[in-house]
Amino acid sequence: MIRILGDPLRLLTPGPTVLPMETLATGRIPAWELGRRLTVPGRVRRGPLDGSGFRCAFVTARGAVAAVHGERGLEILAHRGTPAARAPDVRWATATPDGMLLTTPAGIELRRPDGTRTPLLAADDLPDPLRPPSSAGLLASGDLVLALPHLGEVVVVTPEGRVLSRLGAEHGLDEPVGVCVDPDGTGFLIADARAHVVLHASAGAHPPSVRRVHGQPGRAGKGPRLLNAPRYASFTRSGSVLVADTKNNRVLDLAGGTVVRTWGRTDAHTESTPRLWHPHTATQRPDGSVLVAEGRGNRVLSLGDPGTLTVLRGRCDMAATELIQPRGAHFTGPGRVLVADCHNDRVLEVTPTGKVTRVLPGGATADGTLDWPRFALALPDGTLVADGRRGRLLFLDATGTSRRQLTAWRTRDERRPFVDPHHAVVTSEAPLELLVTDSGAGTVCRIDRSGLATWWHTGLSDPHMALPLPDGGVLVCDTGADRLLRISRDGRHTVRLDAERVRAHTGTPMRQPRAMARLKSGALLVVDTGGHRVLLVRPDGRVRSLSPVLDRLVGSLFFPRHVAVDADERTVVLSDFDNSRLVFVDLPALLEVSDGRAVDR
Repeated sequence: MIRILGDPLRLLTPGPTVLPMETLATGRIPAWELGRRLTVPGRVRRGPLDGSGFRCAFVTARGAVAAVHGERGLEILAHRGTPAARAPDVRWATATPDGMLLTTPAGIELRRPDGTRTPLLAADDLPDPLRPPSSAGLLASGDLVLALPHLGEVVVVTPEGRVLSRLGAEHGLDEPVGVCVDPDGTGFLIADARAHVVLHASAGAHPPSVRRVHGQPGRAGKGPRLLNAPRYASFTRSGSVLVADTKNNRVLDLAGGTVVRTWGRTDAHTESTPRLWHPHTATQRPDGSVLVAEGRGNRVLSLGDPGTLTVLRGRCDMAATELIQPRGAHFTGPGRVLVADCHNDRVLEVTPTGKVTRVLPGGATADGTLDWPRFALALPDGTLVADGRRGRLLFLDATGTSRRQLTAWRTRDERRPFVDPHHAVVTSEAPLELLVTDSGAGTVCRIDRSGLATWWHTGLSDPHMALPLPDGGVLVCDTGADRLLRISRDGRHTVRLDAERVRAHTGTPMRQPRAMARLKSGALLVVDTGGHRVLLVRPDGRVRSLSPVLDRLVGSLFFPRHVAVDADERTVVLSDFDNSRLVFVDLPALLEVSDGRAVDR
């Protein structure tokens, strides 16, 4: 259930119509995007979570909801006759027993309910490397704890700016973003977005003793013991810990290291589960509900029993005209693009200008609900969806209604279940033959409409895509092995491209290639997902990164997942996963400028 309270910024009528479109570049290389841009052309940012949406939210001593926005600063919502208030210079804030702790460009101060202020730390008293902290907390001793993700450290400092202790790599930190002081002020929680852990530090000693609360160091995941880029953790009145598990789009309530409650998406698909989009902080309200500041969703929410969500600030239906981490996208004809809008659990057919022409699935059948679709493919009689997390291929008819599904492929002797199918391509229309890539099973197979395989290859490392070759072989993005692999009909394989060869040509190794598009010239466009870039691999084996030009045109790519070109090779579309957008670029102009040749346009 979703309710709207307060003074929302903007409400959208549910139902997709037009995706936001913005022209990014004109002139030599036309480029545009569909979706909500979070990067700026010509400006390279460290990560897609920086500076977007609401950074934090909490309840003041008088019971009002306060939030800090990345662009608008501090906003205090009206409460019991008290008017709303704003302070645009505030970068971070948190509640304390005596009021609010505010971080501004001038330093850190304590602001009491009666409006009086006490400066605690002047920015000029801190050495340059210690500025600015992403979050701060006030200890019972009067000292301050600062999170410094750009240094990979958390420091405890006196009000005079003297560093008492540092926590860093030797304590398991990599990019600590959020700190939250214990209710008694003698310790603090640390959320590390790159180490994927929540730690607790006791401030009684210098350096503080540190223990792990949740997560596996350096390992991101969705399982009950894993986190993915957590940005904040806080204590509840009962002593449990709330974690904003940011890139898993969920909030966890932990008691004794065990997850006792979850808000947001989990590995089990539940229609009633409220959708969260990059929660940045989660804190408990006096009534026991959980207050959440969303970064990418750009909302302040109150979460009650799992299934209940109240929008306090922001938009009701963020999914109506947004892409949320799109994956596969490709041209199905002139002016038509089919995109797997992954975290919206749907497939959209859109024009390159953003008009939504179809939403799939269109039927109300029980088995037609998608769960993080990876890819969608146009068939002569409908659409095929690689519904990865449900381990199936879903066949939709021309109306978008689910008609049947394949949960396994088979040989003459055995049945092999799909684990996480990521990609499919038609290799023959009559009779229908598909080349299917199953990332979870490490398999590529050619199957007919019933799932019977005529050829298969197993033992791959997290493959994400395979393309048929004219000689009957296939070219595979063997993602987990950081390579492109050519596999012949008789099963022999040769390495087409590997990490070290890319390093020799570009200075940086290829990491986790997930998609590719073959041009008529024989060249390949390869999505180097782990390197946040697109590579051009020429027929003679030379490799060039297109990202120096792309970054200037469209801003930084973050974990791009897919690349495709139209039939005339005039336009390339990139699925910029962590930026939740599709990027379109004039392909001939991009290639010419990347080669250093002038373009007369």
